[in-house]
Amino acid sequence: MLQLILRISGVMMLLAGFLGAQESQSPLWYHYADDTHIAIDGYDVVAYHIENAARKGLPAHVVDYDGLRFQFLDKANAEKFADNPEKYLPGFGGWCAFGFTLDLEQTGFAPERYAADPRSFKIINGRLYLFYNDHGFDAKAAWEHGDESALIEKAEAFWKNFQGKADDFQCPAGMNRKAPLETAQLNFLIGEWDCIQKVKLADGSFRDQTALWKAYYSLNGFAIQDEWYGSGGYQGSTWRSYDPNSQQWVMTYMQANSSTHWLMRGQFRDGEFHAEFNGETPAGQTFRQRIRFYNIAEDRFSWAADRTFDEGKTWIEDVMLIEAKRRN
Repeated sequence: MLQLILRISGVMMLLAGFLGAQESQSPLWYHYADDTHIAIDGYDVVAYHIENAARKGLPAHVVDYDGLRFQFLDKANAEKFADNPEKYLPGFGGWCAFGFTLDLEQTGFAPERYAADPRSFKIINGRLYLFYNDHGFDAKAAWEHGDESALIEKAEAFWKNFQGKADDFQCPAGMNRKAPLETAQLNFLIGEWDCIQKVKLADGSFRDQTALWKAYYSLNGFAIQDEWYGSGGYQGSTWRSYDPNSQQWVMTYMQANSSTHWLMRGQFRDGEFHAEFNGETPAGQTFRQRIRFYNIAEDRFSWAADRTFDEGKTWIEDVMLIEAKRRN
């Protein structure tokens, strides 16, 4: 069984999951680059220093460095970079410098990797920094309204912590390299699963039925979508995406040909995934349900649901159980 070790909030979290076929991962895989590994949208990192201008490089002048491809205006700039890459590499991997200084309580946004506009830049003490500039927000202007030295110190602390996580992390196939690292917490679900579902009846006994559960990365690798095909034509789909601001998974379930839909929130902790949501029975009775994925292994996992009809005063445990085995 393959294992991901992910350091989150200073706690070592062991994520057991099947990763599938992996692409070769470069040392700087988590820096700002496109799917062809072109860094910072192809802008010439040397031109910033020489001309104090954002100039787009040319495909004819490319230097590969630790898995990233840097484009330059001419051969001279390419040679300057090749002679001393560390001098010209953008700070914080080319991501928005201001994004690493955000305070969740003050701004509503958690510090994260936010895409930068290479045309919005500043050179500070010989280091190139890039900034987000879109949807009416100029991150460079916000940066310049603050204490620059304090902001750099704060951003460097976050970046160092993030690098510690990224260096120990293997990005699963299908997951976008720019997605929050926590997206891999549910990678164990990726694939196709043969399921035995047990539904609790009124007398406490269970009715067994079979189902197919399959999951895959969607939305360009930033989210996970899974589909449930139960016996009797019952089927539905769930979209799952990790929200760095709430540090929770946000999920939406929709049942086919039905008005049934649930908004769920969850967290991965202690090797299990837990989630809760409010729902309504076909008869119109409201309930709250808590679910968990557990016994997670490469080829199998278990799933259980408890339900309350009195706002948590009493719970009916194991109203539904699922044993999933990976389909070969």
